[in-house]
Amino acid sequence: SARVSSGPWLSLSYKREIEEEQRMIRDMQERQMRRDEEKTRLLSEDERQELISGLRAQYDKLNHSYQTLSFTLDTPAKRERKEELERQMSAIEKDIERLNKKYIFVADYE
Repeated sequence: SARVSSGPWLSLSYKREIEEEQRMIRDMQERQMRRDEEKTRLLSEDERQELISGLRAQYDKLNHSYQTLSFTLDTPAKRERKEELERQMSAIEKDIERLNKKYIFVADYE
């Protein structure tokens, strides 16, 4: 009968240990989330517009280079240049699209 009574006590103490560990893990995760939130800030509308303006200027410059490429892409270098310009313009389009979201949070290392 001593063996039977020690079983539930053992499982209860084990259960308490597990619950305490889970609570500690949750607390650590919450503290980390708060630290992460402190390192981010909402991008101001002026900053957002400035970034979009800079990206559009960069896009226009690349697009001008793209438009002035010769029609015949007869060399590997010309094809590579065309593909690289297309990749860069596509990346800028995606960045502008991201900046058109309502709320943008950025890392704040100050």
